[in-house]
Amino acid sequence: MELDLARGLSYLHTQKIVYRDVKTENLILDKTCTVKLADFGVARVEVSNPNNITGKTETLGYMDLEVLNGNPYNKKYDVCSFGLCLWEIYCCDMPYPDLSFSEMTSAMVRQNLRPEIPRCFPSSFLM
Repeated sequence: MELDLARGLSYLHTQKIVYRDVKTENLILDKTCTVKLADFGVARVEVSNPNNITGKTETLGYMDLEVLNGNPYNKKYDVCSFGLCLWEIYCCDMPYPDLSFSEMTSAMVRQNLRPEIPRCFPSSFLM
């Protein structure tokens, strides 16, 4: 599942497409149980000046900290959202289930909140 998502994002990025809404709700399984990305409504073609990638971006709880701080969106931030998807897939929950998305993002931006790595995470994912 994770490898399918990684390959899908990699393919999009090689085609200079920034997906901008990586979240588990946008993952579907085909009849062979291969993960596919759905809902390309906010995807954009990558441009030489990332400040030109405008418009609504991804779901708040999956946004990268730099985007929350007002930096322009690029494909690196799809990778951060991919990591949050992995977290949710392995833990069956978001990193801070007791916080609303707005509380979580506020704490990430203002207090440098970072989740502890849970025991359910595969050791091969750790550096």
